[in-house]
Amino acid sequence: YKDLFVAPNYQVTKLWYDNYTPYRLEYQGDAKDLSVATTLSADGTHVIVKLVNATEKPISIKINGDWAGIESASYEFYAPGDLMAANSMENKNRVALKNGSPKVADNAVSLTVDSYSAGVLKIYKAF
Repeated sequence: YKDLFVAPNYQVTKLWYDNYTPYRLEYQGDAKDLSVATTLSADGTHVIVKLVNATEKPISIKINGDWAGIESASYEFYAPGDLMAANSMENKNRVALKNGSPKVADNAVSLTVDSYSAGVLKIYKAF
């Protein structure tokens, strides 16, 4: 073998694995058509929000918490734009990790979640 490419199911599984923690948090609020799972990082420095949008339309979400304040937020995601998208030897990065731009204001995080996407939002608390 001289080359390889990774499948999208591996990419999302690795993203979930790299952001795993057993400290589950309850999510309250309107998730709209998103699948939302929230956890607290093992070191307690940030909240991890896993988001899946299985619809054909982008969905905007605003996340509030009972935290003292938010220092910053980051968002990494896969959004190939098509459920049939796949990587291949000819196009190894057809499905590639992207960085989003969550907005932090008034102790909340706002984000538009792309269609057909899976991603991890990290909300860093101010101490």
